[in-house]
Amino acid sequence: MNAMPLLQLVFNILIIIPLYYASREDLKYNRIDKKYVIMIFLIVMAYTMLSTEYDVERTFSFLITLGIFSAMTFFSRGAFGFGDTLILGALGWYIGSLIFLRDFYMILVFTMLVWGAYQIIKNRKNINGLKQHLKTIHVLPIDKVLPGMILASDYFMTGLTEKDIMELKKDGYVSLDIKLAYPFIPVIFIAFLIHIVFHLYF
Repeated sequence: MNAMPLLQLVFNILIIIPLYYASREDLKYNRIDKKYVIMIFLIVMAYTMLSTEYDVERTFSFLITLGIFSAMTFFSRGAFGFGDTLILGALGWYIGSLIFLRDFYMILVFTMLVWGAYQIIKNRKNINGLKQHLKTIHVLPIDKVLPGMILASDYFMTGLTEKDIMELKKDGYVSLDIKLAYPFIPVIFIAFLIHIVFHLYF
């Protein structure tokens, strides 16, 4: 078992807490409160100021992570949110080492594949079968719109709440263009936990 420095252990816990609450919100509403993104960045900034390891490498890790997932956000046509990208950028900054970042990416990709398969199987009945579910945009009757679904016109990936849906019904909407999106912060949360355990015991 590898010894984890006390400073890193403390900051791992500090990052896990807002990631956990962001995951809960993402699961319920497909949205991330900005306060969680800000909290994670502030925690990483504090860690960077207290730790002198991998200074240059840490910057590269941050830029590489932010660049890769910004491209994913653009090419996914909104299926991948900016909040997800910013949190991943912060984690890339925190992880620092390019070797550790590579390991995190491998864990993240595996977790993403498992999570994506689970979400498709779980949610395919909501939108007329699997073939329809694989499309990017869906037209749904207002009565079938659920909390957490995202309007096709919303590029900031803000999931609808119960209150939003009630207001849209009052405004006379009978159907809505809904954007396909899966909650991704839980994937990041799980991958980060696995990454910590992996480097703690191996």
